Amino acid sequence: MGGFKNKNRKKAARKAAAGDMSAPRPDARDSQPRKAGYNASAAYDKALLKSDPMVAFYSSQGVFGHGLPSERDEARPLARRSYSTSPTPGERIEDRRRFLAHVVKPLNASFRVTANAPPEFYDAFSKRIAEFTGAPIELAVDLPDGSAGTTTVQPARALPFIARAYQLDVDRKTIRKHPSLDAFHKFLVLHTEIGDVTRQETVSMVPPACLDVRAEHAVLDMCAAPGSKTTQMLEVVSRVAPGSAEPAGFVVANDVDMRRACMLVHQCKRINSCALLVTNHPGQEFPMPSKYRNDGEGREGMFDRVLCDVPCTGDGTVRKNPTVFKTWCASQQINIHHLQVQIAMRGVRLCKVGGLVCYSTCSMSPYENEASVAALLRQCNGALEVVDVNTLEGNVLGKGFVGRPGMTAWRVFDDRFATVQHFTKGAGEEDDGKKTSEKKKEFKKAFLDKNRTNKGPPEYDDTEEGWTEEKHKEFREANNLFEYKSYDEVPSGIRGNMKPSVFPPTPEEVEKFNLHRCLRILPQDQDTGGFFVTVLRKLAPIGSVKKKPTAEQAAAHEAAAAAAAEEEAADSEDELANEGAGGQTVVNTQKLNAKNNQFKQNQQFVPCTEEMFKPIVDFYGIQAPDGRPYSRDQFFGRTETVKSISFLPRTLCDLMEADLSDKRRMKVVHSGLQVFDRNTKTKLNVGCDYRLSFEGIGMLKPYMTKRVIMFNKTDMSVSVKHSSAAPGAQIDNRQFSEPLQAQLKELGQGCFLAVAEDAKDRPWEKLLVVMWCNHMGLSSHALVYKTDLEGIESKLRAASLWEDVELNKELFDAKVKEHDEKKAENKKNMDERTKIEREAKAAEEAEKKDMAAYGPGGVKREGEATEEGVEGGAKKRSRKDDDPEDVITSA
Repeated sequence: MGGFKNKNRKKAARKAAAGDMSAPRPDARDSQPRKAGYNASAAYDKALLKSDPMVAFYSSQGVFGHGLPSERDEARPLARRSYSTSPTPGERIEDRRRFLAHVVKPLNASFRVTANAPPEFYDAFSKRIAEFTGAPIELAVDLPDGSAGTTTVQPARALPFIARAYQLDVDRKTIRKHPSLDAFHKFLVLHTEIGDVTRQETVSMVPPACLDVRAEHAVLDMCAAPGSKTTQMLEVVSRVAPGSAEPAGFVVANDVDMRRACMLVHQCKRINSCALLVTNHPGQEFPMPSKYRNDGEGREGMFDRVLCDVPCTGDGTVRKNPTVFKTWCASQQINIHHLQVQIAMRGVRLCKVGGLVCYSTCSMSPYENEASVAALLRQCNGALEVVDVNTLEGNVLGKGFVGRPGMTAWRVFDDRFATVQHFTKGAGEEDDGKKTSEKKKEFKKAFLDKNRTNKGPPEYDDTEEGWTEEKHKEFREANNLFEYKSYDEVPSGIRGNMKPSVFPPTPEEVEKFNLHRCLRILPQDQDTGGFFVTVLRKLAPIGSVKKKPTAEQAAAHEAAAAAAAEEEAADSEDELANEGAGGQTVVNTQKLNAKNNQFKQNQQFVPCTEEMFKPIVDFYGIQAPDGRPYSRDQFFGRTETVKSISFLPRTLCDLMEADLSDKRRMKVVHSGLQVFDRNTKTKLNVGCDYRLSFEGIGMLKPYMTKRVIMFNKTDMSVSVKHSSAAPGAQIDNRQFSEPLQAQLKELGQGCFLAVAEDAKDRPWEKLLVVMWCNHMGLSSHALVYKTDLEGIESKLRAASLWEDVELNKELFDAKVKEHDEKKAENKKNMDERTKIEREAKAAEEAEKKDMAAYGPGGVKREGEATEEGVEGGAKKRSRKDDDPEDVITSA
């Protein structure tokens, strides 16, 4: 993407030079000098546009003042708080003022330390964070009057209701731009890239916390991208129980957009967990194998926990996305309501009986929140209930969390063209002759123009005398918001988008649904974004009972299974019979491809063959916890050539096996954890074609009995420091201690694992370095990215396992020079090969073009033949026929 970004920069520079003030601002992450008086809030306020329709909508809905805690004591748990049920107009107006004051401010940044970090590391990491916590920093800012000033901020403060989470008093732009926060910004960036920190909004941390995820659970995230909530749950299920070799639970992360699904994979890879499966499906169409459907005995579903963070209009994100103000309209909320219900309903079906479903949005609209929850409860007819999060055993939302109860009544306002025309066009009004499409365009343009110029003081009466229904109605209709009292009033042309479930529940349903147990999070309560969370428990199956197979069908199924077993046995006998003279097994590739065809069709992995896997096990001495060799059934390749090998836990293998037996299969984008990579130099004869992958070494290390070398503090520091200073350059082993030199000479050529000796008994995955020992053990180099090496150094320092050593300059410079010369030579050879390939391709294209332009004998297909074409055709014909006089030279 760098090329596109540079192109946009140049385009912006040309516009700025020409005086075009509409030129986009340069990328905020560019390495530009930081301005001492940079004020992100001031820049934000200038670009901010408020929305009168939005204010009119929520004022009439009763959102302001609803559920306002009567006791502003944030130290009390949620279950013990009392809420105002009938706020006064003064309380509503004050709440609206606080809301409008908060949404014009940039959203405060926040982050969370990963939950799977060991206690020893977290203690050391917390001390590092403490340097930025509770230590006020003076920032130079530009005051509204244009003069220079200062303000005091606290870069980080711990959140009392989310473990290991911190919220900042500044926004992300200020952190990137202000020189006083440069060290803190670099600290966050480094630990985010290596997976120690997840930069996540405060309200985004709430749904996984409410879901009560445990290590043994099967979890589904239906709309997972970009993946911050997914990683929060993945950290929990990735915990390995004592005595176990792999996680017992897993997370299936799904997204409808392939591009976002790939971004989700990148986000989750930082956790280095094998308990992840990424799929690409519309949420409402996520497949469920027949094995998990309603069996008529009270069992249904395949997941213990389901998170439905459904698509929404996102008006709760106005603090980080001010453009929501310009595009806000009530009809969008009504239109998306049906899709949200469909996705959530599918999530309920996929959930096991007794499991939990979390429904959440980043919207404040009751159409997308309470109305959707009520529609779910209505469709499930008693098989679903709203759960009070305070009653959950694993609930972490306690002291310090401010959430308001859900609404039980709301009003339906619509602002689409058909509604406005329905309410404003009189019975005897004459038609102006314009087409409906032209009227819609004019209506939309007027709507956007109004919102674009909607600045300055509010047009509503911000006093207690102005908080009346008459004033509200006048303000609403001035912004094209009209009310439908019931679904019977909705015109037939609108009913396709406006479903009856948008309207509030009846009094009987209100008593039964317990919508007050929902959680509403408003920006003014905790200086966050807006959010909505509801936890539901599945009490009984809701799908139709699957038909049991007849005796004939069962017999046919058993016969097919027996035939498949016989075919597999025959394949094994064929492989043994085709064993070559050199002890190499000749695999019948045709049968193997047919056997693994389902993985190709399903975008899943190709199982490892015994010939491929046995050398790996022997070379690295991989054994299971009970001492037996690892089963290859859990190792898969990504392609036919198997350039990399990934490990899948048994639970995910079982899920895939059940999926393969069904007609509608999951479209898998990513699964498991990469543990081996094929050696790039195929001529190396080291006894194994695969090297260790740093991504999965934390899981594989406990089961390696060979090629594991302990490095003392000095040797580990030399290795990391040298590899960080000169990535890719070899390390002269004379830089290491003599005992280590002897070990490396005895080890021989090939990949090995370097372990910090003082941390060998601690479960610190990131204190491991994958290295390669070169011929005769004279040199070695790290197979780790520079960012990961910086993370290892940071952890070694935190654990007091780092030593500031001085590298041997002569040996270091010699290896760097050798690396640079080799790199230059490789580049030269690559350029030459590229040039030859381009010339060959150009010649081939020219020949194709010539053959397409001229027919036999050099006759041009259209128009006269040129001398060159005639001559070329004559030469070709003469070579073919050996008779130049037979060449046709006339057109």
